[in-house]
Amino acid sequence: MNRIYRYILLIAFFGLVIKGYSQTKSCMANLSSEEFKTQIDSFDNEMIIDVRHIDLKRDIIIENALYIPTRNDLIQFIDTLDRETPIFVYCAIGERSIAACKMLCEMGFQNISNLKKGIEEWEQKGYKVVNLEKEKQ
Repeated sequence: MNRIYRYILLIAFFGLVIKGYSQTKSCMANLSSEEFKTQIDSFDNEMIIDVRHIDLKRDIIIENALYIPTRNDLIQFIDTLDRETPIFVYCAIGERSIAACKMLCEMGFQNISNLKKGIEEWEQKGYKVVNLEKEKQ
């Protein structure tokens, strides 16, 4: 009886893990720079969010992006948005932004895009960025 109970718990656990993984995959797209740019250009009401760590913040951002470096700031800001808003998230190399996208999925957002290799590749591809230092002058 004990062995059967363990198997049932194990199956239930893996079922929950798979369900959570599939829900995350269905609400989030992991896009190349080209795909990210194409998707941004296809919307009028999108939200672009830069989640680079405060220590890594540089003076260059993707045009129209909001810089939201901490999880708490992101949660507070996101609570003001409609869950149908297309959200585009990036960081320096694409790792931190994946965590932010997963959190957004868990919060009920359905149209989230992650910039796979971050702003570093975006810049290398020659896509438009805004230099905040130049704008201050």
